Amino acid sequence: MAPVISVGDRRFLMFKLRAWQVVRSAIFTLIFTSVINAIQGWPGAAVNASELAVEREVFAEIAAELMAHISSDPTIQAEGGGDGLLKLAIAPFRDNELPLAPAFGREFNDLLTAELLAISMSKRSFRIKSRDSLQSLIEDMFEVEGAGKLDTTIISLLLNSAQVDILIVGRIERIGTESLTISYEALDGNGSTLAQAQPRRLPWRSEFGQDLTAHTLEVAVKDAVSTLSSAAHDLTLLRLGGIHYKASGQLTNFSHYLEESISIAFGDAYGNELSGRGLRIQNVELTNEDLNNMRGIEASQNNLKTANLGAYVGTYTLTGSYWPQGETIEIRLSLTASNGLSTGWKGAVLESDIDNVDLHPSSDFGSWRLRDGIGPIVFTLTTDHGKDPVYRVGEKMNLIVQSDQDIWLRCYYLQQDGKVFQIFPNPLQRTSAITGGRPHTIPGKELSFNFEIMPPVGKELVKCFALGKDVTALLPDEFEQSELAPLHRDMKHNLPNLFRNLKGIAITEQSTVINVVE
Repeated sequence: MAPVISVGDRRFLMFKLRAWQVVRSAIFTLIFTSVINAIQGWPGAAVNASELAVEREVFAEIAAELMAHISSDPTIQAEGGGDGLLKLAIAPFRDNELPLAPAFGREFNDLLTAELLAISMSKRSFRIKSRDSLQSLIEDMFEVEGAGKLDTTIISLLLNSAQVDILIVGRIERIGTESLTISYEALDGNGSTLAQAQPRRLPWRSEFGQDLTAHTLEVAVKDAVSTLSSAAHDLTLLRLGGIHYKASGQLTNFSHYLEESISIAFGDAYGNELSGRGLRIQNVELTNEDLNNMRGIEASQNNLKTANLGAYVGTYTLTGSYWPQGETIEIRLSLTASNGLSTGWKGAVLESDIDNVDLHPSSDFGSWRLRDGIGPIVFTLTTDHGKDPVYRVGEKMNLIVQSDQDIWLRCYYLQQDGKVFQIFPNPLQRTSAITGGRPHTIPGKELSFNFEIMPPVGKELVKCFALGKDVTALLPDEFEQSELAPLHRDMKHNLPNLFRNLKGIAITEQSTVINVVE
């Protein structure tokens, strides 16, 4: 159920690949050959030429489909530059959201780049940024903007850059144990979709994995704690920020089981009598004093990362994710000190060693989370329990938001039963304007309502949209309620697209999963 607010105290276009063989082969050979040589140099790599040929054709189809859409749209114009050519760039993948080794994400983008270059030499209508030139641009933007080197800010900075007219963003997901699906879309400077290629499936290759030796859970936990603790000599408080299923934000029974196992191992390592050290362990949670101290203070959005929220000297925060890979489970962990420096560990556990513990969440949030962080506004959403947190029934929730510019904010709560509530603005807080450059707590101390977590237990979602202008007049009348009530039942499926279809308006989305427990 949604948090309760109380006063004083929620077509496809099939495009057949045209024969660019002569031009495409010349361009492709340069990049494709280097990719093959690089992969063949990796230990244990067994590259099958037919598999690589299949992948090449898949990316040729994706490139042709994207360019068919873009070329047929008369409204797309190049900005800046003297040659009048559209400037295209392919955004790098966020490594922590990939179901395969990051090097293959870069390889896939290189394959798409090769195919786009071949088309561009034929049509002479656009220019493609190479990976190296794109990396240089990103580094320059980080230096000038001072945005902090966060994966979540790269897309926003690129969409704002005068050197990029169209940004192509990809997504990779693993489907079962035999295949993965890959899709790309092209965005304009407002983050609106200009073109979208049909998702394609590729067969899973063994090289895609992280090449990790799998162990029993006990051995993996001991190794993880040994590695992580080596850089945490002053650890006195271990904070638990959640070990989530893939990049879903959801916590499962295995999440809790793994986190508890690691906590016990840390306790054993730091709490023995001979060492004379003690270790406190608790979940990430900001106090009212912490929230009050944040109010009105200009600060980097880095400070809103779960590991940095309310951390002080001697405090280290454990966060991570796990990725079922057939017979093994890949685990990615990070231990972050109060100064923001992190130590990471990757390992694998034999799935056969995990008995009677649910590995997979019963559902997901589908399209609601697909475009998180994709937009020109640098926007962060978290809570006083961190990102994708745990709340107990009866606890009060505070949202924490920050943007790099003044925005109009809209936030919604998706219940387990599919009902959707607009929780900001709301009948007790009509204004949606938010000042940029500093964190805001909602409701915090200043607003006269509370978000109280109600039963049943399970997974729910807060979805927020940071907008470059007030869109009240563009939304259905029901969004301006005199009392808190669920929106029309179709909103479970239509809400994200309602905002994404607002043309000419800068928009960035974020969401956070609320894992409700007793």
